[in-house]
Amino acid sequence: MKTTKLVFIKITVTLLLIKFINCGCPVSDNPSQMLQCLTINPQAFIDLISKGDYKSFCHMANGYMTCMTTYVRDCLGGKAATGILEELQDLNLKCCISGRNQECVIKNPSLLSKCFSFDNTVMMADGSVKSIRESKVGDMVKATDENGLLINSEIIEIFHKDPNSSTLFQVFYDFKDNKISLTGSHLIYVLSKGYLKARDVQIGDKFRIYSQKEKAFKEFEVKKIDFQIKEGFIAPLTYHGTILVNGVDASCYADINNQNLADLAMLPVKFWYKLSKMLNMKIESDTSEF
Repeated sequence: MKTTKLVFIKITVTLLLIKFINCGCPVSDNPSQMLQCLTINPQAFIDLISKGDYKSFCHMANGYMTCMTTYVRDCLGGKAATGILEELQDLNLKCCISGRNQECVIKNPSLLSKCFSFDNTVMMADGSVKSIRESKVGDMVKATDENGLLINSEIIEIFHKDPNSSTLFQVFYDFKDNKISLTGSHLIYVLSKGYLKARDVQIGDKFRIYSQKEKAFKEFEVKKIDFQIKEGFIAPLTYHGTILVNGVDASCYADINNQNLADLAMLPVKFWYKLSKMLNMKIESDTSEF
């Protein structure tokens, strides 16, 4: 449910970015029709999923995709639009209309996950380590900033979490028995290349892994890539968009091939999280006076 809502938040932000990106072509011959695409209420999608009304959900998703591709076309500004439209298209393809009754079926919902497997760990702000499956909103964990420096960052959202579904993960091993497992569309930082989707990582590529003993980042050279079906997945989002998983510097994002654009697309989520915290603090402060 949260995935659908976030998809449309990212699409909205992308359209707002259009005026700042030189496309070299008109976005639409009829801007008013393009804007009608944005009138679809993301909450409606969430309500349909929560009710299990996949038929209506599929029809609505298909209509949104048709609207976007018809009036927005392919000049939204390169990578920003490509990643977001691919994600919506992927969602639409996994949800097919079939049969005389137009019954909607989800081919394999677990394939929509873009996450880390439950057997990974995260490093907390105090240096302790715990299972990533125990991660929750409000946790302070280790992450990296835009300069690659180690920082503390708060988990502000859990994109996906399912302890019972099985998902195909890519597992990367180095020469020192370190490993990390994540889905193919998830981003991970690669030295000299920047953030890449896991499926694009090759033998010999190097990650960054934090050594608690030496209090510094070391190289994690990929010596083996394995594909394993594992049960349980989770995708935490930190305020800085990065997180150390099994000590490895990884992104919190998937699908979009640009970490900065993905982070920009999450600004509304960050804004509402900070705002809600401020409001809660004010309410607690006001009530404590009585």
